[in-house]
Amino acid sequence: MPLSTTTTRSFERVGFVAIWACLLALFIAQGLWRPLAHFFGSAGTTFQVTGAALSIVALGTGLRWMGRAPWIPVLSGAAAAVLWSVGLSLGVAGLGALLAVALATGALFGWLPDHLPPSLDGLAGRHRFLTTVYLLVALVSVVSTARLSIFIGDPTAVDYQAVPGDRFVEVHSCLSAYVRASELARQGADNLYDNRWWYGSNGLPPLPSGVENPYAPFLLDNFSYPPPFLLLSAPLAVLDGDFLAQRALWFGLNGLFAAFGIWRVARWIDGTAAHRVLLLAPLFLGSVPVLVTLQIGNFHLAVTALSLLAMVALHRQRAATGGALLAMAILSKISPGILGAEVPWL
Repeated sequence: MPLSTTTTRSFERVGFVAIWACLLALFIAQGLWRPLAHFFGSAGTTFQVTGAALSIVALGTGLRWMGRAPWIPVLSGAAAAVLWSVGLSLGVAGLGALLAVALATGALFGWLPDHLPPSLDGLAGRHRFLTTVYLLVALVSVVSTARLSIFIGDPTAVDYQAVPGDRFVEVHSCLSAYVRASELARQGADNLYDNRWWYGSNGLPPLPSGVENPYAPFLLDNFSYPPPFLLLSAPLAVLDGDFLAQRALWFGLNGLFAAFGIWRVARWIDGTAAHRVLLLAPLFLGSVPVLVTLQIGNFHLAVTALSLLAMVALHRQRAATGGALLAMAILSKISPGILGAEVPWL
């Protein structure tokens, strides 16, 4: 039975979608802005792009709350993207990133409220104290993610990293190893793991005199993955020579994939209390451990989501899909192979 207009406009539904939209908008905006700037030139600042993206979500939230037609937030968000881009002189890169935010979050506001479990409705009225606590934690998650997105767009904004003041995570980048290994593979290196390719990384001699670090201000990390993993980092090749753009794109892709994995697992858990897991999902996505993983570009978060999606598929008797996802995870990081021991028990 279709939900009533009043139900889809409930505080719980609109508020929950707004939290997700904020997080996704940040991944999309900063995941696209620098890569687009690589091709079309840079304009504006990371602060402006982040603020404009969140304002588009705020507009969509208000329109959905007022019960406007599902396509209204999309068009209004697109108009806001154009106005912000012109007003702040964000150029083609800023316009493209903000239009993507408007389209994605506008579609989310149009679709998601109707597809949330009925157990979510009325929770705020029945549990006012818990609702207040939840909203405060959600606000912290969104603000923390917004701060990190600023650091992703501008690596000199070190006060906005996931753990301000932590020098290790400030300059550490697992992604540097992925990019370096991909470059070596394309150049036909016989052995990706030979130490001579990794001078300057932890535990190895420094770079020879006169050789610049192409990943500055980040340090080169060691590559400790199976060769098939490089297939997953292939999209970064189009941005060769622009590590900051590669870092931003990797941040966006991993953030969106993690969000998708968390959402799918949360929806897979059924029952009268299914809404509890669902409500915790965006808070988990904006937690410090997840944000640190996204900041340093480690693939672990994505492979965890990939493994969970595989196990859900196998539980639903979708052997081909589950097997392919699990095989991809194992070939990329080896450790998910332990899940293979659990498959016969599903």
